[in-house]
Amino acid sequence: MTILDDLDQSVDATTRTFSIGIRVYQIDLTDANFEKLEKAVLRFVKAARDITPVSRRPNHDPYDGIDQGVVREWAKSQDLEVNEKGRVPLDLVYAYKRALEADTVDTDAVETPDDGPSELHAV
Repeated sequence: MTILDDLDQSVDATTRTFSIGIRVYQIDLTDANFEKLEKAVLRFVKAARDITPVSRRPNHDPYDGIDQGVVREWAKSQDLEVNEKGRVPLDLVYAYKRALEADTVDTDAVETPDDGPSELHAV
C-alpha cells in the first residue's frame, strides 16, 4: 500500500503522530516534510520539559516461554493449589521461575500433560 504525503501528495509517506495540548494528531508525511515539521517546533521542544510517562507494566508477557501445563504439574508437586483449567495464576508462574533460577526444579521429573499443545499468550 502506498501512503501519500498529506501536504504535497508525494509517495512513500509514513504516518506520524504528535500532540499539542490535549489534542493528538496523525499526519502522513515523507521524511523531508517530517524534518520540516521537526524544525518548525524544535525551538519549543528544546525549551520544554519531557514528561513522557514511564510505564510501570513489564514490557514482556510473564507467560512468554512458560508451558502452563508444566507449571501446573510443578505446583501440584509442591502441594500448591492450582486449577486444572484456565490460566495459571501469576504468583505460581513467578514462584516457578524463582525455583528455576534457584535450580530447585527437577525438569525431568515434571510431566507435561498430553492434552494438546501448550498454551501461548502474546501481549
